[in-house]
Amino acid sequence: MILQALEKTVPRSELILVDWKGLGDHKERIAEILDSIGVEWKKTKDF
Repeated sequence: MILQALEKTVPRSELILVDWKGLGDHKERIAEILDSIGVEWKKTKDF
């Protein structure tokens, strides 16, 4: 789903904001996926 969302964003997003609390048990897995595909991301609390 992450790749599909990125493909539909034109132009491609430079940064993804992640609602860390909203990810529940999937936090680390989502972070690993974003890192593995080379996408810069930040937690919403960092803004």
